[in-house]
Amino acid sequence: MTPFRERRARFLRQYLGHHYGSANSNAERMPMNMLALAVQTFSRNLAARNPAVTVSGRRRDLAPLAKKMELTMNQTIEEIDLRSTLATVVFDAIFYVGAVKVGLTEGAAEELHGELHDAGLPFVDPIDPEDLVIDMNATRLEAMQFCGNRYLLPLDMVRDSKIFGAAADDLVPASTLSHNEYGDTRVSTLTNEDSYFHDSSTAYPLVELWDVYLPYDNLMVTFPADARGSIDTNRVLREVEWDGPEMGPYHILSLGEMSGTVMPVPPITNLIDMNDAINKSFRKLIRQLERQKTITVVSGGADEDGNRIMHADDGDIVRVDRPEATKEMRFGGPDQIATAFTVQMREMFSYLAGNLDAMAGLSQTAGTLGQEELIKASSSEKILDMQARMLTFTKKVLQDMSSWIFYDPVREFSVDIPLGESGMSVPSKFRPKERKESEFLELELDIAPV
Repeated sequence: MTPFRERRARFLRQYLGHHYGSANSNAERMPMNMLALAVQTFSRNLAARNPAVTVSGRRRDLAPLAKKMELTMNQTIEEIDLRSTLATVVFDAIFYVGAVKVGLTEGAAEELHGELHDAGLPFVDPIDPEDLVIDMNATRLEAMQFCGNRYLLPLDMVRDSKIFGAAADDLVPASTLSHNEYGDTRVSTLTNEDSYFHDSSTAYPLVELWDVYLPYDNLMVTFPADARGSIDTNRVLREVEWDGPEMGPYHILSLGEMSGTVMPVPPITNLIDMNDAINKSFRKLIRQLERQKTITVVSGGADEDGNRIMHADDGDIVRVDRPEATKEMRFGGPDQIATAFTVQMREMFSYLAGNLDAMAGLSQTAGTLGQEELIKASSSEKILDMQARMLTFTKKVLQDMSSWIFYDPVREFSVDIPLGESGMSVPSKFRPKERKESEFLELELDIAPV
C-alpha cells in the first residue's frame, strides 16, 4: 500500500497549497487551485448532511415495528453524528480510498474512543488511509483474507480498562507518531514541521494498537504495534469471535473501480496533472506580470525634455523641445497566447471533472432557465455515478447499524411516534422483546435521498 500512500501525500500537498501549515510551506503556490474547488464540490454533493432511513415491513402487521425501527435509526444517526464520518470518508475516497469500522461500543470501552461512543450504541468510525491495512493480494473486497486498522489510545486508559486484562500491563508508549511503520512521514505532519511534532507533545502517553478482522476464522484480533508501528504478530492482546454482521466490521468506499485489485482509482488521479499544469502556467504569467514595466525613452540631446517629463505630475503641462525624441515604451507582461491557453486548460479541467462550473453553480452556461436546468442535469452524470456508489456504501453501513440495534438483547430505545400531520407525537419505547430475528429479516431498510 506504500505507493498509494505516497501518491496520496503528494495529492494532498497540491490540494492544500503553499499556505497550509509550516511543513507545507515549501509546496508550490496554487494561485488557481482547481483541485480544491473540485474536492469541495464533490464532497458537497456526496455527504452534505445526515442520511435518513425509511423502514418498511413486507407484512402489514410489521408496520408498527418498522416505524419504531425507523425512528430509532434516524435518532441514532443524529446521536453519533454520522454526517461528519461520511464527510471524512468521502474526502479520503476522493484522494485514495475511504473506510469505516462499524461495531457496538462495549461498556468497558465507552471512555476509550470519545464522547460519541456510548455503551450499547453502534459506532461508525472513519479510518485514516494511513492506518488502514487490507489484503492487497485479493482481487475483490469479498475475497480479502484480512482487513484491519491502527489506532491510538491513552496508555493509562488502556491499562485501566477491562478490555485487554493483564495483557496490557507491559505495553509501552508509542515510540514514533510522526512516521509510519516504513519510516515515511505521515500525512498528519503536513500541519507542522517534523521538529515540532515530538512524541512528548501529547497530553497523555499514547499506545498504538491494531485491530485485524480474519473473516475465514471469524475472529477479531487486537495486536500491539512494535517499535516501528507495524503489527507485532508475536503478541495478541485480545481475540474474540466476531458476532456481528456477516460482512464484518469494515466497509470500503471506492469512487472508481479497477478490475483485478481491491485498490480503487480515485477521481483525483485524472485531475491532478491538469491542476498542476494550470498552476504552473499561472505562476509563469504572474512572473511575467511582475517583470512588466513601462518606461519613457529619450534620444541623445533631449535630456532636458526627459527630466521635465520625469518630474511632471499627472495632468501637468510640460514644455518639450523635441517631442519626437521621447517615447513611452512597454516591456514584458503576460503573454497573450499563454494566457489564452491557460484559460483553455481551466475550461478543460471543468470538462474532465464533469462540468464543474455547472455542478458548483459558478457561472451561467445557457441563455434561458430551461436550458440551464438541462445542462446542470446532464453535467451531473459523473457525480451521479459517485452518488450511486456512496448510497450503496452508506446503505451497507446503515444495515450493520440496524443489525446491532435490532439484536441488542437489553437496550430500550425511547422514540416519539408522530400522529400523522398534526405535529404532535406520542412517547414510546422500542423494547428488546419486540425485536425477533425472524421479523428483522422481513424488514426492508432504504436510504431516503435527502
